[in-house]
Amino acid sequence: NMKGTITYVNEAQARHFGVPRGDLLGKSVACFGDDALLGATQQEIISTTLTEGQWCGEVANCDNQGRWFIVEARTTLLRDE
Repeated sequence: NMKGTITYVNEAQARHFGVPRGDLLGKSVACFGDDALLGATQQEIISTTLTEGQWCGEVANCDNQGRWFIVEARTTLLRDE
């Protein structure tokens, strides 16, 4: 959402992180981790999405075992009431 809270996780993503989908819902995107040397930071993704309406690029994430991996990600700003 607009504050970086996870509101949806697909099953493939949850498996990749090694946790049930419900364990990610309601948490901050900070739980995915980030490494500015490997890709965009979570804050960069949020800021760009809010100002430009979308973001696309590589981001480093960390699974529940502490292993880093790179994913190609895309965000799109959706507005409703």
